[in-house]
Amino acid sequence: MSVNLRLTQQQQHTIRLTPAFQQSLHILHMSQTELSAYLSEISAHNPLLEWNKQNIPTMRSLSAFDFDRLHERVSLTDTLLSQVNMTNVSLQIDHVLRYMIGSLNDSGYLMDSVEEIANHLGEPLTIVIEALQHLQSFDPLGIGARTLQECLLLQLDYVQDAYRPLVKLLLQDHMELIAAKEWAYLAELLHTSETNVLNAFKQIQKLQPRPALTYARQDPADYVIDVTVKQIDGRFVPVLDPVAMIDLSITPLDNENTILADKNAKSWYCKHLAEGLHVLSLLEKRSTTMLRVANAIVDRQQRFFAQGPSALRPLTLRDIARETSFSVSTVSRATHNKWMKTPWGIYPFSYFFPAAITTQYETVSSESIKTLLRSIVSNEDKIHPLSDENICAQCKVQGIYVARRTIAKYREALAIPSSRERKLAYARKLHL
Repeated sequence: MSVNLRLTQQQQHTIRLTPAFQQSLHILHMSQTELSAYLSEISAHNPLLEWNKQNIPTMRSLSAFDFDRLHERVSLTDTLLSQVNMTNVSLQIDHVLRYMIGSLNDSGYLMDSVEEIANHLGEPLTIVIEALQHLQSFDPLGIGARTLQECLLLQLDYVQDAYRPLVKLLLQDHMELIAAKEWAYLAELLHTSETNVLNAFKQIQKLQPRPALTYARQDPADYVIDVTVKQIDGRFVPVLDPVAMIDLSITPLDNENTILADKNAKSWYCKHLAEGLHVLSLLEKRSTTMLRVANAIVDRQQRFFAQGPSALRPLTLRDIARETSFSVSTVSRATHNKWMKTPWGIYPFSYFFPAAITTQYETVSSESIKTLLRSIVSNEDKIHPLSDENICAQCKVQGIYVARRTIAKYREALAIPSSRERKLAYARKLHL
């Protein structure tokens, strides 16, 4: 057996991010509160930077909660992002993972399908699926699930070994029978004892149907508004909120001439001056990028600002990337944890990117369907609540043709109980 050694040349393209560019992306990704903490640290180590802290978004100005509670509120995101940082994945998967983490609802569920996310980010479906597999392997188990069934199945590691096969079988194929507590029928169906079925059910009860429940919900009051939308000459336009305008400047030292005369002191001075100018440049770039993205969003969602949430149009990060000539990842960072004050309330930038739902005759946004669904349920006959099929018919009257399973999906996302559960809840209320 012979071994042949030879040298070959191979040409390949790789992306290398300079430290300055990485810092720029990092600052763009920050919320106002995170940016304030970052600048406080930077200015503390640079005597040339003077920061007018009159408009700093303090914890007390956000809402009356203390620092410990703020830490608790953001710890789920921090926990998940720290796991992303320890995971050896490609830049594409890293980007999708961070987007998914920002898209989780209050229960820790991912309500958008992998197809919707792939279309939204302009990434291959295989990349999105792989990113989801990583997310669903993170702690807390169950995070990133799309349904209750998937959430519980992701937590099988918490089930005792002796009951794990039976619990898996029950969750995969018999969720409705579990909800109905048909223990005897399940035992007969699965050729086991009723005791085993009940013990398996006890294992299921120990699982967490809402993996993010231990983390407090983040309310709009906990954030600083980045952009305010105003109506000017009949058209809605975004402007940077005064609080979002960081008043940071370079201030010469009193003994500047003495410092410049000394070689070592001059080197120290020039280093801090360059760092200060660089930070100012990054802040200016952040504001410009964020405002350009906000302008594109407001321009595409003019009907929302005039008519309200029901008029929200389907929109993707890729649409805004094309309009602004930014990359999708830049748009994603510019919209992450940013908040917009509108005539209809305060919303995160991400709210303006609802998934597109293709109905029989047109494409509508998922948010418009949710808004209509809320309205229909709130106005229904409480004694005879509408089934999902009846809600479909009501939507049809409003000109929106959607499948029953679509109604069921968004009803669950809005935490609206089934018609049977709503009827029972109203009956109990009458007897109180």
